[in-house]
Amino acid sequence: MARFKSQFNFMLKFKRHIGNKIIWGRTNNFFYKKEYIFSSFRNNIGKRYLSIHEYLSVDLLRSHNVPCPEGYAAKTAEEAEEKALLLQNVCGDNDLVIKAQVLSGGRGVGYFKENNFEGGVHVCRNSMEVKEIATKMLNNTLITKQSGPEGKKCNTVFICERFYIRKERYIAFLLDRNSDGIILLGSSIGGSSIEDIIKKNPDAIYKLNIDINNGLTTGQAREFSENIGFKNDQLNIVTRTIDV
Repeated sequence: MARFKSQFNFMLKFKRHIGNKIIWGRTNNFFYKKEYIFSSFRNNIGKRYLSIHEYLSVDLLRSHNVPCPEGYAAKTAEEAEEKALLLQNVCGDNDLVIKAQVLSGGRGVGYFKENNFEGGVHVCRNSMEVKEIATKMLNNTLITKQSGPEGKKCNTVFICERFYIRKERYIAFLLDRNSDGIILLGSSIGGSSIEDIIKKNPDAIYKLNIDINNGLTTGQAREFSENIGFKNDQLNIVTRTIDV
């Protein structure tokens, strides 16, 4: 009887934790097998709805007045050429950048499994080059350090205007499991290959825990921006951007 009470109390706690989707019943051990329990638990785990492609992220950021490069998505090589021509009409005869849209970091140094084409990010001088590169990317599998050997299928490319980078900085909002909250992460020495930067120079990373009840204040956003090296007009722009 003591064993039954212990098991039943466990089930009551478990039921409160995952909701009312468990159907109660009697088995040889007084409750359903653990495979069923944990199957029900997995079905109630929240989904990550912000795991989205870059071109969708740009649209989302732009809708909140965050400065972003002009760009268009394309699903065929012919469409990529058309978007490149449209982009050059908007931005002038600047170089363009074409990026494979896969949910993985390290795209620039990856390679495509089917044709061994190197790099998921390329600079192009004109729309013809964009079409040529798109042909090699679309419907092929990009393998990166983060994707694993199976890689990620590229069904879309993103064509955007090229900016000449003089200095990179990194800013990200992350979920922090240690504090069960949100953390603002930044670095003054780069954005590309941020994982390698953290390993080589952990002191270059600045972290700010955000109170989820009160949110990020303008003062915190400004101090954070200063700590990763922004000054003068840039400081004001970045502060407003983070504080959106």
